Amino acid sequence: MAAGRLSLRSGNPVLRADTFTRDVDMAGDNVMTIGGTVNKTALALIILVAAGSWTWKQAVLLRLVESQLHHSTVSAYLERRTLVEDSLLILTSW
Repeated sequence: MAAGRLSLRSGNPVLRADTFTRDVDMAGDNVMTIGGTVNKTALALIILVAAGSWTWKQAVLLRLVESQLHHSTVSAYLERRTLVEDSLLILTSW
């Protein structure tokens, strides 16, 4: 390595010395257009939002079901406890 010069050699066979200096022919059907990029980005964004909203909806529904189940379980417990306490109160007052 020469003094003051950084060696950036690569073992990649595609990266030769003339890789970034040669002219490349861009003619052909395989070119990327702005319109195609926008369309693919919009499609990917729609898929992302749809999947995220479906997942969010499932999580919210699960949370609602769990809270209703917990609420009904607690309500049933408190109602049963009140009935038992009332029964004991009636029995002890005789």
